[in-house]
Amino acid sequence: MVNPGLTWRRSRAHAGILVAFAVTSAVFAALLAGLATSTADRLDRDVARALADPPPRSAALRVTATTRMDEEVRAAERLARRAEASGLVVTASTRADDIVVGPRSFLVEERRELAGLASLTSGRWAVSDSEATLTAAAAERLRVSPGDTLDLGPVSVLVVGTWAADDPTDPRWFADPGVASGSDAGAVGPVVVSSATLVRLPDFRTSTWTLTVPSSLGRSDLDRLSSALRALVEQADDGSADLDGDLADRVREIARAESSVSAVGLVALVLVGGVGAVVLWHVAGAVRAARSTEAMVLAARGASPGQLIAWHGGDVAIIGALGSALGLVACSTALGPPPPYVLAFAIAVPPFLAVPRAWPAAVVRRTDRAPVAPVVAMLLAGAGILLTARAAWLGDVVLESSAGAVRVDGLTVLAPALVLVAAAVVTVLLTRPLLGAAARVAARVSRGLALVLALRQAGRRPRATAATLTLVALVVGTA
Repeated sequence: MVNPGLTWRRSRAHAGILVAFAVTSAVFAALLAGLATSTADRLDRDVARALADPPPRSAALRVTATTRMDEEVRAAERLARRAEASGLVVTASTRADDIVVGPRSFLVEERRELAGLASLTSGRWAVSDSEATLTAAAAERLRVSPGDTLDLGPVSVLVVGTWAADDPTDPRWFADPGVASGSDAGAVGPVVVSSATLVRLPDFRTSTWTLTVPSSLGRSDLDRLSSALRALVEQADDGSADLDGDLADRVREIARAESSVSAVGLVALVLVGGVGAVVLWHVAGAVRAARSTEAMVLAARGASPGQLIAWHGGDVAIIGALGSALGLVACSTALGPPPPYVLAFAIAVPPFLAVPRAWPAAVVRRTDRAPVAPVVAMLLAGAGILLTARAAWLGDVVLESSAGAVRVDGLTVLAPALVLVAAAVVTVLLTRPLLGAAARVAARVSRGLALVLALRQAGRRPRATAATLTLVALVVGTA
């Protein structure tokens, strides 16, 4: 009859090993979750910043139509509606480019979204057809202030306020020089009036729709936005509206860059997971060594292999899962929730490694082991070489479909990770013969015994030495 109580009489050293396994599991889970979460957050911030970076004409598209050309206006309006349906921000305006009054010329504009782009420097916003506002720089050039009347030829308007752009480099201004300086090619403005007032001015006017990305756009929206912009450019090429700006090219390049960085981050995540798994494997091996005597006693009393697995690996698996959960909770509190696949992997790995590894060596000792490690190394190395050749053939790990969607070739991305893992396995296989050869060479060429003894001592513990070298290789590869 087996007494399960024997399995719980642990020494302080044994309890320390269990605590070490729990701490290692917590650190492993926290590192995985932290790397995944921080990488995702950083990419979201970088994508948002890159989309809004100067120059403004590269961060926007502008659809332009001559107001008196009805077909142009209809085509431009269709583009604007399609862009808005795709999630882009549409800023519309109509401008009379050259209103000449005596020795001066004016830029006169109707813009409904002005209050969201600029702030008053004096006075108030215009509310009627007889009122107007203009930039503070233009008011200074004209030497007018709120309360003055401005003669625009066919109409006169009352200046009720002056304003300044909150950010002249905002893509919605599309690098309009008059916004900052108050003048464009000698014409003073823009003077902002109502649409009814603008109609009374000479009929050579230009309507524009400026397309920009919303500030809330994240990297998950890049594929959709890239496809939508590609379709907009094709529609503009087939129509009669003019399209200017490089937003489509910028989004395409950002999508490619984001895909590349995400792929590299995933490789790093895999290698960090490999490092953590190796560490957990060896810490669990200490549990197996501490329980070897107890295993022989239980086996002699009739314990089955299933009972030994449950009694010797069950508590280790539970402790590992609890440690991982604590690490995930700590990381989520500090950085936010990690992706679901990281949660599942971090929780599953410690128990998965603990159960077979904590099974006592005295019970599972075998003399007919198959050469698994060499076969694994050969398969990994072969796969790495083939995938590296595939990457050289493709020329890039990022592929683009005919519709403009960007994707990463997952097989090609795995090439460096497989090569590193194969190198680690080969390192394990070659540790003992290389250390033995190094000890023999040192004995021949050196009179000192310290180096020879150190090499021989390391050769007597090939697994620990190989594990250390593997960890170093994987850590360097991850970095």
